Amino acid sequence: MKILGYSGSYASSNYYTQGSTINVTATITSLEVPEVTTVAINDSRSFFVPDPPPPRRNCDPLAQSFFISDKGGVFVSSIDLFFYSKDTTAPITIEIRTVENGVPTDIIVPSGKAIVPADSVQISDDASKLTRFTFKKPVYLSDKTDYVFVAKSISKSYNVWVSRLGEKDVSTGFVIDKQPATGVLFKSANDKTWISDQYEDIKFTLNRCKFTTDTSYTAILNNKPIPLSSLPNNAFTFTNNTSVINVKHPNHGMHTVGDKVTFSNIASDTLNTKLTSSITVNDTTILLTDISGNTFNVGTTKWWNQWIIRTYHQQI
Repeated sequence: MKILGYSGSYASSNYYTQGSTINVTATITSLEVPEVTTVAINDSRSFFVPDPPPPRRNCDPLAQSFFISDKGGVFVSSIDLFFYSKDTTAPITIEIRTVENGVPTDIIVPSGKAIVPADSVQISDDASKLTRFTFKKPVYLSDKTDYVFVAKSISKSYNVWVSRLGEKDVSTGFVIDKQPATGVLFKSANDKTWISDQYEDIKFTLNRCKFTTDTSYTAILNNKPIPLSSLPNNAFTFTNNTSVINVKHPNHGMHTVGDKVTFSNIASDTLNTKLTSSITVNDTTILLTDISGNTFNVGTTKWWNQWIIRTYHQQI
């Protein structure tokens, strides 16, 4: 500001102001406690890498998506494909993978991989012979979920039969006027980037497991070798005027006739007693006899210092 006639100097300054407009569109108040759920996914993969590793050979895989609509999901045992041509030596591999944003991923579902050697691949000129890819164990697929199976090989001699809208079926001669199932065929040159074909679908059969219900079965589970179990001092309890010994073995797990037990490394504080009768595998008590044949008072005597017991479980 400058006042003429009264001052020879003046000062000036700039002021900046700004504000933010807050628009509240909606307010939601919830009294429910948030529930956090976790889903455990277990997958084990084994790979053999030779030394030195062989050079990577590119493949041009094909993939076909499909949708699981069965309530509760399905267990898939195998997939049937139909080949027009094949290689003489190189095998063909099938992988069931997950789908993300409508595109195949590189995540293989647990146990969802099967390999068929070249000599087991069936070919035909009319798509009538199937080649079955059987998984090592049933593969579980969740309901209301999209999956893809990927067929790939290091050889380019494999060709599978597909259906294409507007063309004739080689086996019936009828024109294909609709897609056989809900799914899309994908093509790739590097197993990473996929291009969909909305007019073609691979001919395949998805075989699911059919379980027998309302039937009783017996499962026999064999234990692994059980390590030695060491008990504390004075694990045997004696009672006066009886030859029955109670053994304290917490969490022994032997509740069935036929369970086996072995005693070893037993140290005693007395030299006047011994085990005279044999112990069978079905015995649950131990009989102790005085060497002299006389009855002695053992009610307040600590007879055993330490012992080790080994158990063998036969059947659950």
